[in-house]
Order: sequence, then C-alpha cells, then structure tokens
Amino acid sequence: MHISRRHLNYANVTATIALVFAMSGGALAAKHYLINSTKQINPKVLKSLKGNTGAAGVPGTQGKEGPQGKEGAPNPNAVFATNAGHATSADSATVAKGLPALTWTNLTLENGAVVYGSGIYGTPSYTKDAEGFVHLSGALDGSKVTTFFATLPAGFRPTRANNTWLRAAATNGGSDPHLVDIYIDSTTGTMWLELGGTIGGTASTAAFVDLEGVSFYAG
Repeated sequence: MHISRRHLNYANVTATIALVFAMSGGALAAKHYLINSTKQINPKVLKSLKGNTGAAGVPGTQGKEGPQGKEGAPNPNAVFATNAGHATSADSATVAKGLPALTWTNLTLENGAVVYGSGIYGTPSYTKDAEGFVHLSGALDGSKVTTFFATLPAGFRPTRANNTWLRAAATNGGSDPHLVDIYIDSTTGTMWLELGGTIGGTASTAAFVDLEGVSFYAG
C-alpha cells in the first residue's frame, strides 16, 4: 500500500504565513476599534453606564440687564382723574400719539345758573384737546338765567367765526326732552342760553341743560 505524503514547498509556506498574519491582524484591529457614537453601544449597556444626577453646582454670576422692551398699547378704557372730582376716559387715539390726557376746568356759573342736581350729571366744565377743539361737559340748571350763564377765558373761545351757535340737550327738569341753543361770543367768551325763542328768556325749558358732547374749534 502506497501512502502519499505532502511535501512542503514555497506555495504552502507562503499561504501559511499569510493566514497567520491575517488572523493576528484582525485581532489587532478589533483590539483598537474606535467608538465615536453612543448608537454603537447597546442601549442596555449604555443605561447601566449612566450614573445618578450629581448635586447642583454653585450659581454663576448674574448677567447684565437686557434692553427695555417696547411700550405696550394704551388701555382705551383707562380713566384719568381731573379737578373737582370730574373724570373722563382718555381718547385711545390721543394717548397713542403720546399726548397728555385732557384736563378739565369747572365753569364759573353766573346770573342764576347752578349745577344741576348737585352734580349728579357732572359739574359744568370745559377742556381743550391737542387739535384745538374745546369740549364741554356736565349739566346745569338754567331755569333762572336771564342773561349769560358763564364766560370762557381767552384761548377757549371760538376762532372760526365771530360768534358760535351750538345745540345742547335739555328738559324741563323731568320730561319734555328737546334742544336748546347755546350762543358763545367769540370776543368776550360769554355763553348764553336761547330759551323760548329769545336769548336769555325765562322759559322753564332750561331746568336741565346737558353740556356733554358740545364742542367747537378754538385753535
């Protein structure tokens, strides 16, 4: 019986050496494998490696104060107190322009005119806005007036005409709602009531005269 034997030759030796280097080189590469992302680690292993939250550190120094924010929109319902207990809601457009709130001054009533109902409808008063318009407010009892009932000071008198006629709501003190005329002399500033068809009449239709909303230009 003939038994064949393998003989060493150059090819066998070369292949064997190459195999040894390949195996040792793979082991070396595995030993130096670089992990550059937590995604390469099993989540269970990563969770076990995570420690407890440590104590809070010492607070750092406070930073510089930031710039002031823009001013908010004005409240159109804001109420501004004025003299003699009179109050008025500031016009939202006026406040938005940065203009001051209106300041009211009580009229000095003359010749029998008095405040109606102890001021329940407001004391007769006047003001002037930034556009040059004079506004009246309050209510008076003019049933005893036989001549002018008040005088407007310079700067609050009509400038668009020699004299001005205005209309105001009125009653006889309890009923009969109607309108009465108010005549303002642009030179002297005197304010008259036209009652019963004549200026300074004695009709009882002026027992309640509402000045609220009466306006004219005096710029």
